[in-house]
Amino acid sequence: MDACILAYTRLPLQAPRALLGRCAAALPYARRLRLRGSEQVQWQGLAGLGLACTLLRRATGRDVRAAQLRCPRGGAPFLPGGPAFSIAHAGEWVACALAPAGAVGLDLEPLAARAPFGTLAEWVAREAVAKAAGRGLAAVRDVRLEAHEPATGWARLDGRRWQLLAPTLPLPLVLRLALESPVQPCSPLRTLRVPFVHVCMALSGPARPAVVAA
Repeated sequence: MDACILAYTRLPLQAPRALLGRCAAALPYARRLRLRGSEQVQWQGLAGLGLACTLLRRATGRDVRAAQLRCPRGGAPFLPGGPAFSIAHAGEWVACALAPAGAVGLDLEPLAARAPFGTLAEWVAREAVAKAAGRGLAAVRDVRLEAHEPATGWARLDGRRWQLLAPTLPLPLVLRLALESPVQPCSPLRTLRVPFVHVCMALSGPARPAVVAA
């Protein structure tokens, strides 16, 4: 795999509560204990991990299940020894990006959202970089963008330089990816739409879910 992969899904307006319970049962115990909030919030967390399993299977060729992921409190989930991935969500949309090498950060916001400062594209780019660096929202103001309009380009944080990508998807969202290791110009990004039912299957099932090219 030489390209960064972005997978996304759309949550249904209402999913069976029994399905929520079955999907939650597939999570690591510590992560399952932290599954709180409204049903949409819980589904956002579950769908993000389901997308991560989908991409990890494609990248590693292994039967990766949610129970194998590590979900530290206050930190991003990861697969020990596996490639880095980053999860983001906004309302009914959930996405996950996986990098071929190095760290990755993903952020997305609805087109109608308002940024705390700067343009919405700048804010989303800063958040993506902060997530990639493992710093979170506290470091957003420390990110230095190397372009006035960060559609693509570079940013700096903590003395490190991050590549920015702007996926073009048929969604009412602003998305940015931050990569520690630059991707090849010939194949910078692949995008996949994963049906919600396959996201649920990916949490614990051994089969590789079907995807639809974006």
